[in-house]
Amino acid sequence: MTDMLGTLAIGLLLAVTAVLLKDLGWRGAAVFSAFSLVALLSLCADGLLSLSGALAALASHASLSAAAEGVLKIAGIGFLAGVTADVCRELGENGVARGVLIAGRIEMLCIALPYLEKIIALGVELLE
Repeated sequence: MTDMLGTLAIGLLLAVTAVLLKDLGWRGAAVFSAFSLVALLSLCADGLLSLSGALAALASHASLSAAAEGVLKIAGIGFLAGVTADVCRELGENGVARGVLIAGRIEMLCIALPYLEKIIALGVELLE
C-alpha cells in the first residue's frame, strides 16, 4: 500500500510539473508527460510481473481453456493499445494513435479468428 501511495504522489508531482512547464511555454512539455507515464509504469513493473505470474498460475491450476486464455490476451492487448494511443494523442500524434489502435484491433482479430472458425464449423456441423 505504501508503494502505491508513493507512486500516486510521484504521479501528482509529475502532473503538476507538466502543467507548470506548459504554462511556461516549454515546447517539450508533451514529451515530458509521455516520459512521465513511462516512468510511472516502470514503478509498477513489479506489480505487472506478479500479476502476469498470478494469471499464469491461475490458468494452470484452474485449467482455463484456450478460449479463456485468448480472452485474457485480447483484453491485455486492448488495454495496452489504448494506453499507447493515449500517449500518442498527448504528444499530438493523432495519426499514430489511430495506427496503434488499428494494429491492436488487427492483433485482437488474429487471436479471435481461430475461435470464430471453430464456432462457424460447429454451426455448420449442427445444421447438417
